[in-house]
Amino acid sequence: MRRLTVITMLVAASSPIGAAPAWDDPVPAHSRVMPGYSCTDSVACRMASRPLHHIEGIWQLGTDQAIIAVERCTDPSVAHPTTDIYQLTIIDAPRPSTKPGTVLGYAAPSGRPNTYDARIYTTSIRSRLGRPEKFTLTLAADDSHLSISRVKKSWRLLLRQTFHFLMRIGLYADPSADRDIDGLTRLYPPSTVKPAQPVYL
Repeated sequence: MRRLTVITMLVAASSPIGAAPAWDDPVPAHSRVMPGYSCTDSVACRMASRPLHHIEGIWQLGTDQAIIAVERCTDPSVAHPTTDIYQLTIIDAPRPSTKPGTVLGYAAPSGRPNTYDARIYTTSIRSRLGRPEKFTLTLAADDSHLSISRVKKSWRLLLRQTFHFLMRIGLYADPSADRDIDGLTRLYPPSTVKPAQPVYL
């Protein structure tokens, strides 16, 4: 089994300082394939029809790499009654066997502004993703970038041409103190467009 990181993150909401995370429920053991993600334009049109939270939107990993949607999750097995859960879903990926609509993971607001607790699938067997693990997503102040770091361990995602999975990202132990990971760049909506969700100060 190849251990690969699958990034899953996209525009969300800030939580009041001091608020405790309200979401720590388990997510499905394996990824699901959701309908409605075969075309980037159609996903953007759907998003344009409603107010978006800070993390919601369409994101891209690097240049000409995977395109991912982040939207509020409507799956009743994952959705939380009091906390917004965001679903990270693949729209397009370099690997042909990775189907559009494959769920990469889930995220929820943490107790810190612009920071999200995430569960991201980290293994791949053929087109199926599994082993969700804990990550932290951090949204840039201008909402243009979403960085990723793994909880409890220093890891770094490195772009590698030698790996043959989504986004071709290898997961490596990083002995340095820097735990930030190059993440996602927003494609839609433009970071100059203010989201409907308020920012807590």
